[in-house]
Amino acid sequence: MEGAECLSPATVPHRLLRLQNTTDMNHEPPPFRMKVLGICGSPRGSASRTLRLVQAVLQGAGEAGATTECLDLWMYEIQPCTGCMLCHRMGECVQRDDFMELQRELEDADGVVLGSPVYVDNVTGMMKNFVDRLAGAIHCQLLHGKYGCSVSTSRDSGGDEVVAYLNHVLNLLGAIAVGGVSAAHRSDPDAMGRGEEEARALGRTLAGAIGGTRRFPEQEVLLAEIHEDFRPSYWRSGRMHPTIIITGRSGGGCRGMRRDALLTCTPGNPTEPLIQLQ
Repeated sequence: MEGAECLSPATVPHRLLRLQNTTDMNHEPPPFRMKVLGICGSPRGSASRTLRLVQAVLQGAGEAGATTECLDLWMYEIQPCTGCMLCHRMGECVQRDDFMELQRELEDADGVVLGSPVYVDNVTGMMKNFVDRLAGAIHCQLLHGKYGCSVSTSRDSGGDEVVAYLNHVLNLLGAIAVGGVSAAHRSDPDAMGRGEEEARALGRTLAGAIGGTRRFPEQEVLLAEIHEDFRPSYWRSGRMHPTIIITGRSGGGCRGMRRDALLTCTPGNPTEPLIQLQ
């Protein structure tokens, strides 16, 4: 089965690429239609080894019954976060670029695959811009109740650390991270082949978690603590200002908030964003 591909703007009329996998007849279809979104933070387009791992994860998820989509960050305009904190008050970023389009795709997914090569012991600049712009989504716990995983490639080292960082980002967003794959290719010509096999297995694990066949008790405890950590800073009990009320769409998230949340704020009072989590 062919994995989802992130194509160049020259080959499709739109930046948003919806590439669906059909269900493998050897796998029983899941009880609902799950969607897994891959986000690749490599600037190398179709030549990216990290993209190959993201595609392999999506292929494995597709074999397990998921619909998959791959987004390549280099195809989008994502400005750096300015730290204005308006996303916490208004439910979306005020910068006029492609970020909110990506966040809505993230919100609509049941599972998320993050991928970045190692650049100076960290993620790429475009991936870091994307993560920084997710500050409001983290406070809203955009991926609460969802699942994800991460992949990375490098010449020699640093891949495991990047995977750990990206999985930490998933946790901060409220998602359970089911695992990760990294491949260091310079000294091992077989590293990418093994990595792609591991990535396909990771995709099947991700789909299984979404379908309810896998549990991650330790992370469930961690996520409960993370969820609680965000309550004191953004919840002022008994001090609701109903001038603006933004409620979540189906599936939850920061275009409003999660389905069980309210975001309220008072115009002219930017220092007190108020969030009430039920």
